[in-house]
Amino acid sequence: MMRSDDIPEILQNCMDKKTGFWILTTGWKITLEKLILYKKLGLRGIVVSLDGINPDIVNSIKISKNAFENAINAIKTAKKAGLLVGIDSVFRKEMLSDENYEAHLEFLSNLGANFINCYSPKLLTDKNIQYEKFNISDYKKLGELNKKYRRSNKNKRKIIPYSPDIWESKRGCVGGKSFLFVNTNGDVKPCPFVKPSWGNILNENITSILQKNQLNFRICETNQELMNNK
Repeated sequence: MMRSDDIPEILQNCMDKKTGFWILTTGWKITLEKLILYKKLGLRGIVVSLDGINPDIVNSIKISKNAFENAINAIKTAKKAGLLVGIDSVFRKEMLSDENYEAHLEFLSNLGANFINCYSPKLLTDKNIQYEKFNISDYKKLGELNKKYRRSNKNKRKIIPYSPDIWESKRGCVGGKSFLFVNTNGDVKPCPFVKPSWGNILNENITSILQKNQLNFRICETNQELMNNK
């Protein structure tokens, strides 16, 4: 949202039924006026980063005293604007208990969130909080909790939980195939975690960049096939 004035121009230049636009956000600087405008130009929804329902823990994770408040405000504001709302949550190990999992999803569902991406923690640490990496049992537990919640009749009209990590363990990474990442410098990459750039949209047309990198697509597919065979 630091470059929110650029979003209408991007949406106006890409308006068609084949392109789905979403804003991934912490909730900072989200306003009703902006979201109503973006929706008219084709925005489908927002995905809010919210790693818990305890304000102190969330503020500590984001290193911001307003992080929890910003996220909640963004969810409520998006619902008022008539947009779909998703949640990105990094699950700590203590959130894998039935009680804590249920409380987390019920809280978000009551706010009107439509779906939640349940991510496993990576090996990231700072002075405020440490994430303990999941083991195989933890991955299985998260998958079981998601299935149980989705299949329960009482949750049919509530938030829908997914686990992108479990998806990728089966289908492999789809970076560079189903989506691309363009950073604030204009560098085009398969995903945010790959260092080499395929090109820069400030200097070259996106179609040209993709055509030149067709070999990279084939290499990715070959590597995936080798991984699957192993």
